[in-house]
Formats: sequence, C-alpha cells, structure tokens
Amino acid sequence: MSTPPPRVAVLMATHNGGAWVGAQLESILASEGVAVHVFVSDDNSTDRTLEVARHVCADRMTLLPARRHGSAARNFFRLLLDVDWSDFDHVALADQDDIWRADKLHRAVGRIRAGGLDAYSSDITAFWPDGRRRYIRKSQPQRSRDHLFESGGPGNTFVLPRASADFLRRRLRATDPALLHRVDAHDWLIYAILREAGMTWGIDRFPGLDYRQHAVNVMGAATGIAALRKRLGMIRSGWYLDQVRLIADIAGARGGPVIDYVRDPRPTRLWVPLVHFRSCRRRLPEALMLLLILLDAGIRRNGADRA
Repeated sequence: MSTPPPRVAVLMATHNGGAWVGAQLESILASEGVAVHVFVSDDNSTDRTLEVARHVCADRMTLLPARRHGSAARNFFRLLLDVDWSDFDHVALADQDDIWRADKLHRAVGRIRAGGLDAYSSDITAFWPDGRRRYIRKSQPQRSRDHLFESGGPGNTFVLPRASADFLRRRLRATDPALLHRVDAHDWLIYAILREAGMTWGIDRFPGLDYRQHAVNVMGAATGIAALRKRLGMIRSGWYLDQVRLIADIAGARGGPVIDYVRDPRPTRLWVPLVHFRSCRRRLPEALMLLLILLDAGIRRNGADRA
C-alpha cells in the first residue's frame, strides 16, 4: 500500500487580484508530491477575483465568509486565526499573484522532515511584465537576533508543520487584537514569534516561486531607486523602529542589550548598537544601515532631552 502524500493547507489572502489569481491557483494546484487545499480570505474585492478563483479550483478551495480587513497583514492574521487545518500535515502561505514551482511544497516538506525543522522559507525569483527576472536571496546565515529586525524571507514562501502552526495560532489568539492591528508585516511577526520561542527555522537557498512585480505590490522586491526611496522614507518616519518594538513585545522578547536599547535609545548607551548590530540582520549592508538607524535614534534622543 502506497503512503498518501502530505496534505498541505494553503492560506491565500486576496484583494482585487482577478488579473493574476487564476494563474497563481493553477500553479498551486499543479504542486507535485503533495495534496493541497486552498483556503481563501477575500478583502472585499470589487473585481473578478472570486469568480476566477471559483472557476479554477472550486472543488479544492474553501472561501471564508466575507470580511473587510484593510491590509494584507490583517487578512493573513484572519486566515491564521480562523482556518481549520486539523486534517492537514502542513500549512503554507500564498499571495494572490505569484507563480509557484511545481516542486515548491514537496521540497519544503522534505526539508522540514529531513532537518527536523519547525518552519521553512526560501529564496524567490522576482519577475516583471517586460520579461526581466532577478534572483532574490534571503537565505544568508541567520543571526541570533535577526528575527526581531527582519522577516525570514517573503511570507509567500512560508511552510509550517501543523504543530508549529498550532503554536503560532495560540500565540496570536493570546495577543491583544489592537496590537495585531498595528502590525504591518505578518511574515516578520510569524518569524519573530517562532524564533523567539526557540524553534528551528530553515531558509532554503532555492527559488521556490516567481514573485510577480507590478504597480500595486504591497511591498515588492525592493529594487530600483523608487523602492529604495520608499523604504528610506518609512525608516526616517520612525515606522521601522516602531514595528521592531511592537513585534518584539508580541513575540515576547525578554530583553537583551539591543532590544532594551531600541525600547529606550539613550545616548549614554550608543555602544550597544556598535557592539551588537551584526547580530541583527543577515546581510552586512542591511546591518550597517540598521547601525545608522540605531545610532540616529540615540542621538535624536539626546537632542530631545536637551531641549
């Protein structure tokens, strides 16, 4: 008797994705070596998103009751809080506009089982309408505190064994909804919660999907001058460190010199980022950028105290 394939619950958040959701669902349904079922939470789409989704995979899709969310993060939190995945072996997250490789899920499940991993993510390949393609690596060696300052890669690559998904849901349900409402990056929070709990997360040097780039990406692949300016603007506004503090609090980060400094960046403790910045981001250029952000926060605090 043959062993049944691993069962994967795919959680997809949609909003006005009618132009792309059909191709994405077809790629998910073509996954090899696993049995998939797609759970869709739609954020009040006004186009053909749901019509297309029903046409492509009506018999392998569960549509959650309509609800207004207002952001992709809140939509994904709804999926993580409400979907019944008790009959599945793994839980995966999916955007509405990518193209998955047929071996994406099978490879993820294999890596989880072979390595005893509690969670999995991977690299991606960004692609544009004009045919350009770019490999995006997120699989640099993990650092002891990187989970408090960045995600473990794009959320559309995340795959969790059911036990890890159950743990994550318990933590989300125990979190004040008002705090969850303020989180802008669900993937970063997921990574932070599991890593802070001591779970093993593997980031695979493998491009498991084609990451579609278009005018209405929530974040995109961060390429080009315009994308860089957008991110620098978010950082200078204080958004980034506000999210670090919020995610650290929700994840239960118990302190340590860097998080204590972020929570209270006193000028007398500027040595903290200088000593510890490299433990906070996987890529050196981003670690250096973080160092400047943290030093700036302490210097600004000094100016505010003098005023």
